[in-house]
Amino acid sequence: MSCWDTSACLEQTLQIVGIVRFFPRMKMMTATHIRQNFGEFLECVIQEPVVIKRQKREMGVVLPISLYRKLIAQNNRAIGGALDDLQAGVNGLTQKTLDKLLAEGV
Repeated sequence: MSCWDTSACLEQTLQIVGIVRFFPRMKMMTATHIRQNFGEFLECVIQEPVVIKRQKREMGVVLPISLYRKLIAQNNRAIGGALDDLQAGVNGLTQKTLDKLLAEGV
């Protein structure tokens, strides 16, 4: 998987989770500040996501490992659910049809 694909996956995951709800004003640091104050940067990252800026452009986000693991787990569950729905659709049984059948007690 290329870097671009990874970024796209992470961006989609962040949108799914709605990370902005939890961190509406994420801390921002410049790459130069991070180089000069790496210990401070690490302390910030432990507590919340940090946006890295370079030449006034947002270049990336570093997440606390606990949040990263939650995002990956949630993304895996979403993918698993989508695969289940896809397989049911291929077999001619959609979730809607299944719910209807279960409600009817068939």
